[in-house]
Amino acid sequence: MGIDGDLLKRYTMTTWGYKQGEMVGLMIHLGVRLGLYQALDGAGPVTSGDLAATTGLHERWLREWLRAQGAAELLVTDDGETFKLEREAAMVLAREDTPTYAAGVFSHLRDPRVADGLAEAFQT
Repeated sequence: MGIDGDLLKRYTMTTWGYKQGEMVGLMIHLGVRLGLYQALDGAGPVTSGDLAATTGLHERWLREWLRAQGAAELLVTDDGETFKLEREAAMVLAREDTPTYAAGVFSHLRDPRVADGLAEAFQT
């Protein structure tokens, strides 16, 4: 019996999609924790240098974060250097007073000991 290439591709893409979600979730967490979405809200198009000047954070790390947010389609970018948080995205990611605000669920990372405890429970 041969391998179904389409099914293999589907499982591969599904698995990597979950990993991508994990990484995007971490980037959202950092955006919430460091106040980056609030800094971008209403700022118009900004570069990593602009965001560094506004926040006092390291420009190089902000550049990577901005690019990751652009790749995840949470920020708009045409050139990979200038990024904008659209008003509707701000309602989900920056504005805690809106009923659509969802970024708060990313404010806490799961303690790695939780996974350790679950693995131990499976073994006992």
